Amino acid sequence: MASNTPKKTTYRGNHNPNFWGFLQNIIIAGMNRGQLLVLMLGAIVFVLILKLRHEESAEILNKIIDELAHYHLLGWIISVITTLGWFFNTKKMRKKYSEENKRIGIEKSSWQEKALKKKLPSSDDKKKYK
Repeated sequence: MASNTPKKTTYRGNHNPNFWGFLQNIIIAGMNRGQLLVLMLGAIVFVLILKLRHEESAEILNKIIDELAHYHLLGWIISVITTLGWFFNTKKMRKKYSEENKRIGIEKSSWQEKALKKKLPSSDDKKKYK
């Protein structure tokens, strides 16, 4: 006998499994992350390269490879600077995040104490493992 239970359906959202859906998702992600300008510049360069004749695009590719071969130290220097910038920025952001979490915890505790009209013990001083 067939059961009367309804089939489970899954909602996939606005999913378009084709090129235009893919392009739409990339553009929306670029807008959300503030990278739309970089995305559009990359698309323009890509289209310009596609429109070049084969000889011209091969010449440009050879020049790029030549520049990379002769200026290889520049890439290492840029990567070290980028890594150091990321490290110090992450350290600064973690400190700000920790300070904000502490501020929110203090504010939340004060509101809870006002609502309960009594002093609450602090969980910061307690050790998790004895």
